[in-house]
Amino acid sequence: MIGDDGVLFVPSGVSGESQPFYVANNDRQGEAEIFSILAQHPKIPLTLFVDALAQDFRRETLPRLAPFDRPRLIRRRLQQAFPQAGITASLSLASSRTQILFAGLHESNPIFSWLKRLKENQPRRAVRIALVPVECADMLAEFLPGAEEGWTLMLSRQRTGGFRQIVTHKGELIFTRLTPPLPPEASASEVAQAIVRDIQASLGYLSRLGLTEPSQLQAVLIVPDAVQQALKAAALPIPAPRLIAPYEAAQFLRLPFLSATSENYSDVLYAGWLARKRKPRLPLMPPDMSHSRRDDAIKLWGWRAALAALLLAVGSVGYQASEPLSAFLEARQETERLAGLGQKLATVQGASVLDLGRLRQAAERRRLFEQPVPMPWAALAGLGRGVGEDMRLSKLAWRSESGKPFDETVQVNVRLIKDIPADRSRVVARFQEIAQNVKRGMPGYKVEVTRYPFPALPREALSNKATGHKKSDDGTDAELTVRRMP
Repeated sequence: MIGDDGVLFVPSGVSGESQPFYVANNDRQGEAEIFSILAQHPKIPLTLFVDALAQDFRRETLPRLAPFDRPRLIRRRLQQAFPQAGITASLSLASSRTQILFAGLHESNPIFSWLKRLKENQPRRAVRIALVPVECADMLAEFLPGAEEGWTLMLSRQRTGGFRQIVTHKGELIFTRLTPPLPPEASASEVAQAIVRDIQASLGYLSRLGLTEPSQLQAVLIVPDAVQQALKAAALPIPAPRLIAPYEAAQFLRLPFLSATSENYSDVLYAGWLARKRKPRLPLMPPDMSHSRRDDAIKLWGWRAALAALLLAVGSVGYQASEPLSAFLEARQETERLAGLGQKLATVQGASVLDLGRLRQAAERRRLFEQPVPMPWAALAGLGRGVGEDMRLSKLAWRSESGKPFDETVQVNVRLIKDIPADRSRVVARFQEIAQNVKRGMPGYKVEVTRYPFPALPREALSNKATGHKKSDDGTDAELTVRRMP
């Protein structure tokens, strides 16, 4: 912890060096002891906690900008606000994204001499910088209920500097002030009078920031017990502040490093509060160290990119070399698979021969039983309607050559059994009449007399033997041919 009057070294986490110790300005022996401890523990992080006069803070409101334009505007505003600063930084306040807290450390700040000596003694050590007003403003919410809603003030006395005031409004840092220290031999009443003057001067400035009445300001004063008694007797410009000793504040906040009896300053209290955090709220870094760290990061990522490219190249070569082998293995597997499929196909074909024969037989049976087949019943029924009672059928032949209904043919021999004419012309006329009756009873059929009992047709030859014509005892036979007309 670096101030204008000295340095407080807090070896947090260093074995064998658990107690903080103070080193005044120009104490070369104490400074050498600090560097000796740092050399013994090069990997432990080092934080420079600054509480000096040569630092400035400013709150500004930025317009709403695109994400790429915002960082450029912040850098320009920082350069305009702190043109002579050696280190600058910005912090977006949680209350509003447009509200920005600017911080700058001037070249006269003692931190720069310490950075120079650290660079000479330990050039590779990583260092981060934090500011007491920014990192300790949230302590007010622990001491004062309702700090997130109104005005609050915290005043403490540092051994490394003077009297530090931190003022917040609705939980955000709005004002801070460091006044010169008093000699260590100053009495409690002198310290109390200095605190009253400092608070009175701050109230005048806070009135320009929006504080209308001192009663609106809650305050906590971290001072030793003797100074508390002197403050109670003094006329404080703020009503009922909370008075608490540094060791009591450490116990209240459950912080390390402070004994319960001896410490009258708040340096160790602030150091313990920062050590409890994982990282500073506003970390700062000198430009040369920032550039060096950026170069190291670029080198690290360059090595990683080179290693990734090498692994990618090796993997690519290995993949390309594995292609012939994988193709050979795939071809071999494909050959084995085809051989197995061929065996299965032969087995299935052998098993399906009998099944195929049975299937054909079943299909043939189904065709025979389901396909419509011409039958003689319709023709016989029509023939029965056309044949009278004076004749009878002595012979009948029905056939269908192609299995189609219009190829149906019926041949019958008709014999007269009653009223047989003696004249041949009348017999022919009688059979022609019978043919007409049969045709009327069988519509759709063609009926003709294809043979008479004696030669009577033009194509029949006369013969005394009457070949093909037989006369029975009961009458005369004639042949009728009935065909289905297509």
